[in-house]
Amino acid sequence: MKLHGAIPQMKIDGAKGELELALVSFFGVEGMASLQARVENYDAAKKEMVIRVLRGEEKRLVAALALSGEFAGVQARLECLKISGTIRGLEAD
Repeated sequence: MKLHGAIPQMKIDGAKGELELALVSFFGVEGMASLQARVENYDAAKKEMVIRVLRGEEKRLVAALALSGEFAGVQARLECLKISGTIRGLEAD
């Protein structure tokens, strides 16, 4: 899944931690673990990130991130640009 939004400048490790915090606050620890979400790629210049998630859980992830309204302490509206079955399919654009 490729996301775009007002993602603040940070290193990929920071983006991974912030994603985890956003998902735990929405789903709780067990729900977050069931998604198996992780940041695969993060481009601060384009304000985009590629997130890998368990097949079939895409809609739950999109809903959680859309409703969070905040990322890394900054108001952010994250939107899903593309969903693909492979990372290569997302990076083709």
